Amino acid sequence: MRNIKVVCLVLIMGTSSYVARAGTLYLDPMFGVQKTSNLVYGQGLVDNGNALLDLKLDIYQPTDIGVAVPESRPTIMWIHGGGWEGGTKRSVNQEEEWVPRGYNVISIEYRLLGDNPPLTTGPADDFAFLGLVGPPGITSTVNASLEDGALALDWLYANADTYGIDTNRIGVAGISAGAVNALVLGHLVQLENVDIKAVISVSGALFNFTNPFTAGGPPTMLITGEKDNTVPPELVELTRDLMNEVGIENEFYLQPNTGHLPNWDVVIDGQTLSQHGVNFLYENLAIVPEASSIELLATGLLLFSSACAVRRVVVQRS
Repeated sequence: MRNIKVVCLVLIMGTSSYVARAGTLYLDPMFGVQKTSNLVYGQGLVDNGNALLDLKLDIYQPTDIGVAVPESRPTIMWIHGGGWEGGTKRSVNQEEEWVPRGYNVISIEYRLLGDNPPLTTGPADDFAFLGLVGPPGITSTVNASLEDGALALDWLYANADTYGIDTNRIGVAGISAGAVNALVLGHLVQLENVDIKAVISVSGALFNFTNPFTAGGPPTMLITGEKDNTVPPELVELTRDLMNEVGIENEFYLQPNTGHLPNWDVVIDGQTLSQHGVNFLYENLAIVPEASSIELLATGLLLFSSACAVRRVVVQRS
């Protein structure tokens, strides 16, 4: 009888500690971060079609620092900015916020103007604003970069088991040129294997002479700076208005006294922009009907500890 009491007490104490440390998966930081660099996700033609370039990505994954990491996790593909002329996959935002909460973050490189990709047709052929933002050849380069983004999403699908990627919970995010690509991949491109569930656009806009958006597109978070002279906030507001016309769910955040680069610490409507991003991903990418593995384990241990308490009473009465 004494042994039963001791075992049950240990289980109850252990369960309480586990639940306290776990917090809410995908809302509270509870994991470490590990990075795997320079994984080749495909190849793209460069030098006007005379050479092939290995296209690489970095993946940031949560690690166990006291709480078991879910085997299959929502994943955000990040696309860097740079006007399709520069930038690097190292310029990833918010991985230090998203990964500790349980997400994978994958940051890709893609072909740029200096790579001289061959003439490539695609969605950018209809972008009304590209002639205003880039030199000759930019339209073909944007189309090539969109091909690369779709190829990276195919890689996520093909390598889901290896890297713990839930292919039913994939989002795309980016800044500036990368934000435009994220909007296009999320809303305009028909992807073969992946259904994008959420889009985050930082300092990016997408519009045309006719509305490029259609009903049923993924929820989208639009972020702009009040003093952005590269992509004026009026263009991001236009993007929001076009989404509203067709009923696409969106969140719009105008950062006061901010230029083209985001200030994730700015407080808007009582929360930092960073926290708004966490909430947006939780509501639109992370939540699934089934309980998470952490919740199930914690619940199971609580039930078992309750059974121990009942057993103790029975033993004492006999």
